[in-house]
Amino acid sequence: MLETVAQAVINGLLIGGIYALVSIGVTLIFGVVKIVNFAQGEFVMIGMYISFYLATQFGIDPIASLVVSMPVLFVVGDVDPDRVLPLVERYYGGWKRGYVAPQIPVEPEQRGERHVDVQFDGQTLPIVDIAYKLPAFALEDFWSGEQRTNRDWAEKKYILNFFASW
Repeated sequence: MLETVAQAVINGLLIGGIYALVSIGVTLIFGVVKIVNFAQGEFVMIGMYISFYLATQFGIDPIASLVVSMPVLFVVGDVDPDRVLPLVERYYGGWKRGYVAPQIPVEPEQRGERHVDVQFDGQTLPIVDIAYKLPAFALEDFWSGEQRTNRDWAEKKYILNFFASW
């Protein structure tokens, strides 16, 4: 229990640090240029994805991945509007404004369970969970101070198709 609390505190401090850095950057840019730079959040996200990719695929420490992610973001952020705007107009200029209703096909009647095995060659398995007409449950049904077992679920006649602890 104490380990979980300590981990939650550390995670909160780290996420809070990221929020603080982003807010300081937005405040600094707005204070100097008087323009709110909404693209800053996207650059933070791209940098995090680059660090995550390098850590998961190559085992590079996230701090060490700054050597790669910072130059990549520098190149990505060095956009010349005179070169980009004609490309945007060429590829997206023909789009019409307004709402376009999605074309959703009618789903056939479900007559039984469907099962598909997905082959994945990566380091971790993808988690895909699709459920159809499962009974609703409340959070107190899912956790009640201690971890429930599959037998508890079976006794209550719940259908449990995915159970994970992150």
